[in-house]
Amino acid sequence: MPEVFWRDAFANSLTTSITFDVYLAALAFSVWVATDRSLGAWRWLCIAACSGLGLAFVMPLYLAYRLRAGGGSRA
Repeated sequence: MPEVFWRDAFANSLTTSITFDVYLAALAFSVWVATDRSLGAWRWLCIAACSGLGLAFVMPLYLAYRLRAGGGSRA
């Protein structure tokens, strides 16, 4: 089944661009979370969840946890 996904994800320039954009955003988010130490060990769970559940679900969850932990600035 994965071969069908990858074939369709890179079928034309539009789907290639969207696929690359989503994976690049997830990679940037993961690097950002890995370097942010405000959540301690929970940050590794966020990175794993980003890979498994998706960026659109994990990013707001991470930001809410970060704000609750006092890592967010309220300027």
